[in-house]
Amino acid sequence: WPWALRLLGDGRRLQVHPNMRAYSSLIRAAAGGKMWRLPLFLFDAMVEVGLRPDLPVVNTLMSACQKAEQWQRAVGFFDSLHA
Repeated sequence: WPWALRLLGDGRRLQVHPNMRAYSSLIRAAAGGKMWRLPLFLFDAMVEVGLRPDLPVVNTLMSACQKAEQWQRAVGFFDSLHA
């Protein structure tokens, strides 16, 4: 996934914005490790470009937060589904 982050950064410099599928893949790959902050950063970047997270993305984020014992953040993502 490190190369994927580099592509994301390169795309921003070239004013090319990834779609939901690209962000979803990046978030899923980053959440597979023990780095819970990276999926949150990617989520923020996705929202910043105007993409609304779908259920699989929110589920992945909740899982990453749960693994890191970030329960309040996980609940926040769950609550965002109903907003």
